Amino acid sequence: EVLAACDATVHIPMAQPRVRSLNLSVSAALGLFEARRQLGLLDVV
Repeated sequence: EVLAACDATVHIPMAQPRVRSLNLSVSAALGLFEARRQLGLLDVV
């Protein structure tokens, strides 16, 4: 039900199979880091 109501979803690949989930703050940090990386803003503080 929830996935059907979403406009888009994001998949975060897990490097270690024994790790099954990330908390919201870690997921948000990864998403923001990747967005900044793609925009070339990693050197901007």
